[in-house]
Amino acid sequence: MYDPNKDPPPPSYEGYGGYPPQQGTYPPPGAYPPAQGAYPPQYPPPGPTYPPAAGGYPPGPGGYPPAAGGYPPAAGGYPPPQKDHVAVDVGYSNNDEGLVRVGNRGLSDPDVRRGFIRKVYLILCVQFGITVATIFLMQHFVGNLRENWDGDVANKVFIAMWSCLAIFFVIEIVLVCCDSVRRKHPINIILLFIFTLAMSGFVGCVTLYYSIQAVTIAMGSTCIITLGLTLFACQTKIDFTSKGAYIFAAFMVFFCFGFFMIFFYSRVLQVVYGCIGVFIFSMFLVYDTQLLIGGRKYELTEEEYVFGALTIYIDVIQIFLYLLSILGNE
Repeated sequence: MYDPNKDPPPPSYEGYGGYPPQQGTYPPPGAYPPAQGAYPPQYPPPGPTYPPAAGGYPPGPGGYPPAAGGYPPAAGGYPPPQKDHVAVDVGYSNNDEGLVRVGNRGLSDPDVRRGFIRKVYLILCVQFGITVATIFLMQHFVGNLRENWDGDVANKVFIAMWSCLAIFFVIEIVLVCCDSVRRKHPINIILLFIFTLAMSGFVGCVTLYYSIQAVTIAMGSTCIITLGLTLFACQTKIDFTSKGAYIFAAFMVFFCFGFFMIFFYSRVLQVVYGCIGVFIFSMFLVYDTQLLIGGRKYELTEEEYVFGALTIYIDVIQIFLYLLSILGNE
């Protein structure tokens, strides 16, 4: 039923064949450029691939090729190997390290080494001062027993000489063999002082059988030899610390020679024996000096200032006594 108050319905497309015809297709064909391959397009386009490996890595002939005689030498050759310095822990200790410890700690510093050397030579100056003073005091108060023989005085000198010999021999064994005593201050200095007094008394008693001229010449010669050998030990490139076995072997031959001289004594043999003794203990002096100054295969540690002074003092005294036996031989 038609109602005039309602709006009329919209026109219908029925009877007109559907929606109105479109003006062509939307979007028109060819509006967008054709896609390069798959969607989305690859950017940038892939370049040429790497050439395929020819069968992969070539198989190694049983691993890495063997080096022909090791690595090739560097230009100019490899630097020479550095010498290892061995700090000598002298004495006959029973620790696991034995008598030699590798690697010197404190004395690798040149300032510490110089202080150690000054300390040792200061002790040596005191020792030599005591010895020289003892010799001249005994020469002054006792005199030459060969020229002014007195049986009572000679007996006292003989007893004093062998008593001093026994004292310094015992203390020497203690200082050399007992490292705990040798390194313990002040007992090491006290024992070294007693050792110096005993050695000075022994040397003073020996010089009573020689003239004052022979004693003076022997002392002057000893000073010259000691100074020259010390400078030689400091400047030479020869490492005498590595030749201690040869020096000790020569000393053993010298000791046996001296033992047989007791039964075959003569003036010529006495002079020869004295010359060999000067030579042997000169080598010991060079050896001990290089142990002290360091920079060689073996060197003393910072705790061994007493041992350094002890060994050099004995070397110099032995040189003096053998020179005295040569100069005073009649």
